[in-house]
Amino acid sequence: MMPPAQPQSPAAGGEPVFQMLWDCRFCGTQKLLGVDHRFCPNCGAKQDPEWRYFPSEADKKLVTDPKYVYHGADRLCPYCQQPNSAAAQFCVGCGGDLSGAAEVVRRQAVIAGSAEDTGKAEDLVLKRFQAQQAPAAKPKKSSPLPLILILAAIIGFFAFMFVLANQRVPAELVVSDLQWTRVIEIERLNTLSGSDWRDQVPANAYNVSCSLRDRPYTVTERVQTGVRRVDRGDGTFIEQPVYENRSRTEYRQEQYCNYVYDQWQRAREVRTGGGPADPIVWGAVNLGAREREGSRQERLSVFFKRGDKPDERKLEYLAKSETEWRTFAINQRYTVNFDGFGNVVWSDLKIQAPR
Repeated sequence: MMPPAQPQSPAAGGEPVFQMLWDCRFCGTQKLLGVDHRFCPNCGAKQDPEWRYFPSEADKKLVTDPKYVYHGADRLCPYCQQPNSAAAQFCVGCGGDLSGAAEVVRRQAVIAGSAEDTGKAEDLVLKRFQAQQAPAAKPKKSSPLPLILILAAIIGFFAFMFVLANQRVPAELVVSDLQWTRVIEIERLNTLSGSDWRDQVPANAYNVSCSLRDRPYTVTERVQTGVRRVDRGDGTFIEQPVYENRSRTEYRQEQYCNYVYDQWQRAREVRTGGGPADPIVWGAVNLGAREREGSRQERLSVFFKRGDKPDERKLEYLAKSETEWRTFAINQRYTVNFDGFGNVVWSDLKIQAPR
């Protein structure tokens, strides 16, 4: 048997507890109280939990019975459909065992004052009739592609990509050109001006002058925007505050500054280049005032043409050192492989044995 929930007083923790309303579907009596009227006072019909609804503000009533405690949502008797307290072991209507009895249907939580808030119980007969007619009225939709087919397609795609990446197509390449370039960047220390708030001024700034300005700040506040009504399932409900974060702009007077600072910037470059007959050297660097040498870059290019397709674009291979670069010679033939995407697999590059 399910253990009863820990009981709570009507206003546990200072939280007021209100009564749901329900309408008797047999005699039409309206606005019966969820706790005080477990049976219709006019015709004696038992309360149907599916017909409970939230009251309007004018009809809202507190649970005032001093003996009331909250044990949890009511449980529906599986034999006579009578709602029973979660603390009950046997049905008050037929005496049936409530072990494993399911909880009653609860109203979905709503925001107080919303369109869904005070909607009365649905016409269950009409609802069931519409549910029965829905399959015949709605056109049949084509069933979605089974998940297993989608997974198979994804796996097949990646398998295809793996095959292409590992495919090897042999080809012959001929060295068509050899080129080298060396570049030295020259930087100049330029004097720049800027403006910003005092706490954003660079540490190396000088000639700083400041004045007061209104500085905008975004302030986020947690604001209560409404009240959510929560059906507790035993003919009562509670109200919980609903919050959301709202942002606003706030201005504070702070110092805004103009300043000057020095910064190294790229000014020019010293470039040298040539072919296999030229010595690979760095250019002469002549620094002017407030200049310094920056980074150095070297590019050792070997250009190939395909032996079977000489009119295609050149293929560039970058040698790792001058020693390696000088092992290549124009018109020298090599074998290599292409993958399934048409990319050269340079790690397979081998010089072709003389014929």
